[in-house]
Amino acid sequence: MNRLKVRRTELTTKAITTLLTSVLVASFAGTMLSMPQMIQSVNAQSEQGSENACKELPGATLERGKCEAPAKETTTFTCAKVFGNTPTPTGDPKTCTTSTQKPAGTETNTAKAECESNGGTANVSGGGTKTITCTYPATKTVTFACSNPDINPIDGKCITKPGDRSEEEV
Repeated sequence: MNRLKVRRTELTTKAITTLLTSVLVASFAGTMLSMPQMIQSVNAQSEQGSENACKELPGATLERGKCEAPAKETTTFTCAKVFGNTPTPTGDPKTCTTSTQKPAGTETNTAKAECESNGGTANVSGGGTKTITCTYPATKTVTFACSNPDINPIDGKCITKPGDRSEEEV
């Protein structure tokens, strides 16, 4: 075979291989550069889809065929009625303090027992008429609510099916 022909065939093969490699690398690089834009587009479509499907629950996302949003958590502290009084919780941690006056003797013991039955500590002071001051822990109550009052929260989440739109029923 002619040496010149062999050389031309080698150069042509190298050129084609180099060209194909360059095209492949450029194609891969282009795909990698457009990947974040594709992800953003999918995320935007997902958010828009959630917004359209979950109109009855603002801020919800569509997950596994259900509209889900976190419920609003509210914590309240209350005081039990002791000595006929219902004081306001104070301090941190929240405690309740109330007092009563009783004549010395069994009435003082009854008042102390009432205080202690609420988890409190009774402090007795005074002469013939005793002042019993009771300090006890406030009761903590945590409640959850959904932005749509027709939806009851479950485990701190508001969950409903897409398309449950009572306002559209006419």
